[in-house]
Amino acid sequence: MSQPDVNKGNSRRRKIFPLSWGRVEKTSVVIGALGALIGIVVAVSNFVSQQAAPRPPSRLQIEQNMVGELVAGESYARLSALVGTPADFDVKLPSGNSLYQYERQWETIQMVVNPEGKVLSVGVYAKSASFYPHVGIPGAQIVLDRTLISKSLPDFQPDRVNAYCGAHQAGYFEAYDNLPMAYDLRGLVVGVSNSETTNINVLPICDMGGACGELSPSGDNLSAAYARCLLALPIAGKIRNGLPVSAVIVTAPDQPITTDMLYTPYDILTGN
Repeated sequence: MSQPDVNKGNSRRRKIFPLSWGRVEKTSVVIGALGALIGIVVAVSNFVSQQAAPRPPSRLQIEQNMVGELVAGESYARLSALVGTPADFDVKLPSGNSLYQYERQWETIQMVVNPEGKVLSVGVYAKSASFYPHVGIPGAQIVLDRTLISKSLPDFQPDRVNAYCGAHQAGYFEAYDNLPMAYDLRGLVVGVSNSETTNINVLPICDMGGACGELSPSGDNLSAAYARCLLALPIAGKIRNGLPVSAVIVTAPDQPITTDMLYTPYDILTGN
């Protein structure tokens, strides 16, 4: 009787071929290359994510945004909280109002406040030519150190003007009184001042010489007669079309511009 052939049927013998060192090395190289590629992809992805993510604002940007939120007509408690530090100067004025002055890194802020705690005006004087807050009134957004004086309210002529060049400070200021409803019935003063700083260009102001000197107002006051005389001269065009606004004062709605609002930071600092 013949024996069954155990190699027949569904059972098959497997042939095992040992891996050669060449194959192992090639496999390692491929795996290593894939790992490096994955690492590069991850790094690139992280880099793109970092570039796409918004960067946090700088201290300068935070300060500029804060200044843009200081709106005259609000309570002093609210605006002083926005500034976040106590006023450096608190001056009681003859009118009964108070003037609060804040000495900041890039600017000086002034607020004139009535006895009831309402902010009658906000003034901002740039100390740096790289400080660009948006300030102003509805219908006239002004960027400090960028907007030219002549472009502040191009549809209007200034009602009153003052200009001076002294040993300690120089300045040119224009007042716009009685603005219409489109401007929220506010008053606006724009100008250039080097009060408390040497970083603001005032040379054109000091080139005026004695122009219209007989009509020049005293102290920080503004004059309509001086405006009519000075604005007709070429030197006024050089100032208005050549210098950006570095100082601005905005009143509360339906609030006239008063002498309380025209003290420069240097006046308050020195007690003049």
